[in-house]
Amino acid sequence: MKNNEPQLYDMARSMVPAGRLGTPEEIADVAVFLSSERANWIAGEFISVDGAQHRGMR
Repeated sequence: MKNNEPQLYDMARSMVPAGRLGTPEEIADVAVFLSSERANWIAGEFISVDGAQHRGMR
């Protein structure tokens, strides 16, 4: 999208408070953490991995 549709990319990026779109590796990092022993005390949570774009989680 960044190279093929720069206007759409810029519009999407402008909507993310972090100022950029996330990478597949950043999403994978969260998935790996949640499936690891280090996250064994986490249960029933909604974890948003979107650069703070979704500000109104409930």
